[in-house]
Amino acid sequence: VIYQKGYILWQKAESLDPNTALPAKDREKIMADKKTATRDAIKEFETFTQRCPTSAARPAGLYYLGMALNAAGEFDKAKAALYGIHKEYPTNSIAPAALYQVGAMYYARTNLTQMAKVMDELVQAYPNNPIDVDAYFFLGYIANKEAHYDDAVGYLYASIEAAPDNPRAPECLNQTAQAYLDKAKAMGAPTILPDAKKGVYRQALLDSANSYEEILLNYPDTDQAQQAHPGLAESIGMLVRYQLLTEEEAAAYYNKAIARRPEDANLKARLLFSMGRYLLKNDRKEKALKMFNDALTANADVVLSAAMLTDYAEALKDAKD
Repeated sequence: VIYQKGYILWQKAESLDPNTALPAKDREKIMADKKTATRDAIKEFETFTQRCPTSAARPAGLYYLGMALNAAGEFDKAKAALYGIHKEYPTNSIAPAALYQVGAMYYARTNLTQMAKVMDELVQAYPNNPIDVDAYFFLGYIANKEAHYDDAVGYLYASIEAAPDNPRAPECLNQTAQAYLDKAKAMGAPTILPDAKKGVYRQALLDSANSYEEILLNYPDTDQAQQAHPGLAESIGMLVRYQLLTEEEAAAYYNKAIARRPEDANLKARLLFSMGRYLLKNDRKEKALKMFNDALTANADVVLSAAMLTDYAEALKDAKD
């Protein structure tokens, strides 16, 4: 009964939303009611978890206690409650979610170092758990932020491999592509690199291009696909600019990508626009305009990002001038 009372109060607190469209006085009342319901839920869950140490519902009671404490701004107590589930009840089905919530709380406080430690503990303690998809994603995100590019790629691929059809997969590929691109940029201009490092630089850009290509092929209707064709253009453009790929080899790369789905007019148009962008940025304006026109011939209704449309406008202006 105590657990159910706490649960009902917590659900009430969660349901109260101070909509910004409401008058200030109404919002203040909702916030006050939300705060009261949260505090009342905390009292019930504290009583339950103390009085019923052997109850099968105690892990869930600790979980909701932790969530309510965090909502009340008591982070240390919330962390103790949730982490306690992981330590006391590691085989309970709610334990992975409890540990994940600790990581999410660190994220909300922009403490990425501690979040990474929690997420690493999560994937080690609960391998093959569905929540690992998100944990690996955040580990990759944090590694990218900290310029640990190879680690980032490993984590992001682990997220995809855990569930290839998960909603985070397109962003995993997007961040993977960016990690490879940033890795190359961090090495400096390849003209001053020794041959061995120049090879690493070249491969990083090719891996970036391949990741962007996979987004266009497998996730064409996502926001990440709109970012992929300019990203692909940047990677290929850098390879050509630094003479690590000839224009002919770059054209062959794009044609090979088009050939993977020859019936897909939208993919062909996007790839041709991407090729036009790299040529434009490399000051090959006549060739760029031809690629843009070829793209529109392939599919006049292709949906393009604002950046790609701006490129086309620039190429048209240069041709007119």
